[in-house]
Amino acid sequence: MIQLCSKDKEKVYQAIRSGNIDAADMALPNLIDDIVLTMKKHGLLDMLSYALPDKRRDNHHIPLDILLALAVTAKLKIKTSLTDVPFAVNDAELLAELGWNVWDSERDLNEGLFSESVMRKLLLKYTSEEWISFYNSYVQKYLMPKLNIKPDIHILDCTKIPVNLQNENYENSSVVKIDGEVFRGYKPGVLRGVMDDSGIAEETVFGTLKTHDLELIRDMLKTTYCLKAYDIIINDRGFLSREILNYLKTERKVNTYIPAKENRIIFEDAVNLAKKAGKWQKHPNKKRKDQEIQLVTDPGLYGRVTNQNRMYLSMHV
Repeated sequence: MIQLCSKDKEKVYQAIRSGNIDAADMALPNLIDDIVLTMKKHGLLDMLSYALPDKRRDNHHIPLDILLALAVTAKLKIKTSLTDVPFAVNDAELLAELGWNVWDSERDLNEGLFSESVMRKLLLKYTSEEWISFYNSYVQKYLMPKLNIKPDIHILDCTKIPVNLQNENYENSSVVKIDGEVFRGYKPGVLRGVMDDSGIAEETVFGTLKTHDLELIRDMLKTTYCLKAYDIIINDRGFLSREILNYLKTERKVNTYIPAKENRIIFEDAVNLAKKAGKWQKHPNKKRKDQEIQLVTDPGLYGRVTNQNRMYLSMHV
C-alpha cells in the first residue's frame, strides 16, 4: 500500500532541540528543485489539481496535486520512465517545504513505489484534448491571475515535433514530406505572451503535421481569453488571411504585425512608388553629387519602416 506522510515542522524542531534525531540529509542546490520550490511558495502547485478532474476510482492515497507536482518535476529533470515519477523530488529542503513524503510498506523499493502500468492506466483515463485543456486552463485561470500576468504583445507560431518515422504506434500522428524528406509527427500551435525579457506560453492547440498552420490556430485566435483590445500579435506570413486579420482588427480590436519577407519586398514596393512619382531631387550630401534622392511614404500595407513609415531612396543620375 502506498502511504503519504505529512511532516510536522514543529515536531521536527522539538526533536532538534531535544537531540532526538534519527537521520539527517544534506540539501544540495538544484535549479529544478528551486523552480518547484518557487512554484510552491507562490501557491502554484496546489492549483494543479484545480484544472484537472481526478478520474481515479480507487487508490487515492496520493492526492492528485502531489502526483501532478511529481510528474512536472520528473519532466523538468528529464526522467523519462514513469516509475521515476515518485522519486522526482528527493531534495531535503524541498521535501521539508512541501511537507510530505511517500513510501510503500508492501513493495520492494528496488521495484519502485508502483509499477509503470499504474501510471499508464491513469494517463489513459484522459484524452489528448483533455491534457491540452488542462494546460490552457491552468495557465489562464490560475497561474496568470495569481502572478498578475497580462501581456500586451503576443507571438503566434507553430512548431513541428518529429517522432520515429518507423514507429506506427504514435497515436494520431501523420506522415508528410518536407523539403523532400519524410517525417512522422505532430504540430502544436502556441500563443506566447511577451513579458519584459521573458515570456509565457499562454495557450496551445495540438494537431498533426498535415494540418496547415492557419487552420490549426484559427479557432484559438477567435476564442482565446488571452487577447485584449489594442493588443499586438506578431506572426509570420504563413498566417496571412484576410478573414482572420479583419476579424482580429474589427471584432477583437487586436493589431497584427507580419514581418516582411527576406527578399526585401517593401524596398521593391518603395522603388516602384518612387519611379511612379518621379520627384527626384539633388542629394544634400556634396560627396554624392552624382545621386538624386526622393522621399517615399507608406511603402507597404503590412510593413513598417523606421522614421515614421518613411523611406529615402537615392539613385545615380
